[in-house]
Amino acid sequence: MKTYLLIYPHCYSRCYGQCLFIYNPINKEYACFNDINDNIFNQSRVIELDINNELLMDFTNQCVSKGLGYIYETMSDILPINRVYKLRFISSTSKLKLALGYNNGASILNFITSITLYTTNNNLLFEDKKIYAQLNYPEYGSKLLYSISDVFKYIYPNLQDITITGDINEHFISEVVERHPYCSITIKTLLSFENIEKIKKLVHEYRNMNFSIIITSKEDYLTLKRNLYDHQESINVLYPIISPNQIKILGHSDFSISYIPLLFDIEKQKDIIDEMLLSISDILNCNTTLDEIYQKEVFDLNLFGSICIFSNGNIMAFTDYIGNVLQDRTLDNITNWINKENNIWKQSRTKSKYCKNCYLSAICPPLSTYERQGLLKKACKYSNIPILR
Repeated sequence: MKTYLLIYPHCYSRCYGQCLFIYNPINKEYACFNDINDNIFNQSRVIELDINNELLMDFTNQCVSKGLGYIYETMSDILPINRVYKLRFISSTSKLKLALGYNNGASILNFITSITLYTTNNNLLFEDKKIYAQLNYPEYGSKLLYSISDVFKYIYPNLQDITITGDINEHFISEVVERHPYCSITIKTLLSFENIEKIKKLVHEYRNMNFSIIITSKEDYLTLKRNLYDHQESINVLYPIISPNQIKILGHSDFSISYIPLLFDIEKQKDIIDEMLLSISDILNCNTTLDEIYQKEVFDLNLFGSICIFSNGNIMAFTDYIGNVLQDRTLDNITNWINKENNIWKQSRTKSKYCKNCYLSAICPPLSTYERQGLLKKACKYSNIPILR
């Protein structure tokens, strides 16, 4: 009789050489083994057991007790079937026809689910331009060169979220709402007395609109509280910080607050970087599902499905230039870019120079803006691949 350990379908596993890591995203339990038959495991997530191998049997007992797998006994020489999942990205109608045997008429624009529209910025100034990308905000002095008709000359069938970032332009916002009344629309802007009056007007006019309001001091927060307290359910406060000590400044808040670290000097900002870097416990307790883990092996989920229209009309996916909405070939440009094997949507942590050999890379959050800007090498605090016990 042969005895096998089969990994449950709802558990994630990753194997490098002779090291095997199994993780249950539901109960956050895991087990690690450092002497596995790589060929057998990778083909079927099945491990043949040897009762004389104490380390393997101890690992098996851990897996069973933690809900990671189960023992299967059989007299047959045929290896048990245990499904192995692999995500495929079909980015064109020709590839779809090849995969399915028929063409269902899918549009390349189906991939676009989120669009960020950059407008003007006459108020928020930073010396280091990297910070604007960290805030996802137009650079100081930006002027709006495109119109809504330039952006939406094509239909985006699966568009769900639109963010308008920069100084508030009421006419521009009304045009967006008129075009996409069923999309979730968020206005991201810097707190100012002028914007407060505009926000009050927009809150009453568009009940489902959300606001991300950038503040830079406790005085800003008190001003926001005095003027917009009754609308706190629609407002998320963004508080850029350069030191962890600033988190204590606001104290208790009635608003939802997101602290946004601004990095520009990694030598002088080691205190806040230390707070940002993740431990093994942080990574393993990330709120992620099995589907998301498999997606993160292939895509950057922070960026996938999202494009930005910069104030000058450039279509961007973070630093990837796709085209310009003022040109006639927008659809062709998006199609060609999505079909590139190395576009930024597909640059996941599992392909990162510093993380690709780590068995936690698909569980870890997607690559951050700070990593893409070269300010951080990776999201965790470990110089080498962390050892799990």
